[in-house]
Amino acid sequence: MVTVPRPRAPTDPESIVPGIITVRDAGIDAWRDVPWQVLRTPAWPGADNMALDLALLDDAVAASAPRWTLRLYAWARPTLSFGRNEQASRHFTPEGLTDAGVDAVRRPTGGRALLHWREVTYSLTGALPMDAPWRPVYDDINAVLVDALRALGVPAELAVQPAGDARGRACFDRPSPGEVTVHGQKLVGSAVWRRAHGFLQHGSILIDDDQSRIPTLAHGTMPPVPAPATLSALLGEAPDTSRVEQAIIDALASRRGAPQATLDGEALRTRASFLTHLDTERDPAWTWRS
Repeated sequence: MVTVPRPRAPTDPESIVPGIITVRDAGIDAWRDVPWQVLRTPAWPGADNMALDLALLDDAVAASAPRWTLRLYAWARPTLSFGRNEQASRHFTPEGLTDAGVDAVRRPTGGRALLHWREVTYSLTGALPMDAPWRPVYDDINAVLVDALRALGVPAELAVQPAGDARGRACFDRPSPGEVTVHGQKLVGSAVWRRAHGFLQHGSILIDDDQSRIPTLAHGTMPPVPAPATLSALLGEAPDTSRVEQAIIDALASRRGAPQATLDGEALRTRASFLTHLDTERDPAWTWRS
């Protein structure tokens, strides 16, 4: 089993107070000046998805030549993911989720509970010097997502101020500064984790609203989750996920140039680092730790 260190605070965008960051920041240089590659994987179980993101992070830290990897993926079953340090057992139980036909997994990133199902999920992994702030990279990739969504006909924008108290029991409860919204409603939920010289950001772009179901999965009383924005509602129909994924790739390419490589997810799934992380992600002691 892998011992996963606790992140240095602050690591979760939801806990950050907005500030002014220039585009010449060291974090931006480490992101914009480095080649990138793309990986598209089909619907996998939650533990496999988290394990692959962590394996990609391992690769980024160990690589002799720096590179960033954009991964786009889906989920084999409805899966409730918990933030890295979230006390999941306060509101949910393994038995309750099993009875509801929902899997559970713990993310390496921070944030709050999120129900993955009808969505496009992305991750970004790369090497980032310890003395370089991560927030410029986070803001830049969210700007790429805005570009992609606007190309699809969605009037997306970045949230400037939180809508009241941004804390809550579900990821899509309220948008935080820098997150992607439409008409004030959160459309994309994103979170970050720093580990040594590694950076991982991943998030969910909602096709339909599965988040309103989260309070029904809790064993106690949980306030309803405000209706998030969804691509289905905004476009009048559910877009093909491959179309959304390609829009993200095109938007990043328009800012950074074409990707230098396309990776094979099934090949990565056989590597030792993936299998090691998979053991941890499947361990109930990790998923349900308090």
